[in-house]
Amino acid sequence: PVFSSRCQHERLMVPLIAEGRAVGLRGRKLACACGDTVRSDGSVKYGDKWLSAAGSRSILFNGERLGTQGPSLGMALGKRRAGGRILFVVENPVDALLLENFDFSVCAVATLGVSAWQDEWTALLAAASPRLVWVAFDNDRPGNGGGELGRREWLATHPQDITPNGV
Repeated sequence: PVFSSRCQHERLMVPLIAEGRAVGLRGRKLACACGDTVRSDGSVKYGDKWLSAAGSRSILFNGERLGTQGPSLGMALGKRRAGGRILFVVENPVDALLLENFDFSVCAVATLGVSAWQDEWTALLAAASPRLVWVAFDNDRPGNGGGELGRREWLATHPQDITPNGV
């Protein structure tokens, strides 16, 4: 496949691999301001930290930790399986890689976004029989700027706060 991105700056690139083939790329913003906008009050609304290159497929990163393979499951590094282990479900692939390298007894998969979970993954997760599933999504307001600034902006135009999807 051919991949392209609206950001042409240097990014931390993570390949997305499924069924032994590269099916996409995810790039983490390093120092560019792509997508950032300055508001009239001088504050900055930051653009996406992570971008998928155009042409990328949505997969569960490290999804083969659930014991199978398929077009929506990312190929895991090594043969580690979630059965009987603690399984972390995180948003981004770097978090999954860091968790597994910090503690070799755990497994970690990354959804590539809090709203990307697919029904088929639930069945695979249940069949994998992990000892414990720990959902550790980012504690932010996706699409609303995140953090305290995002909270203030939300409350300026809405009657009540939202619960971040990562809680």
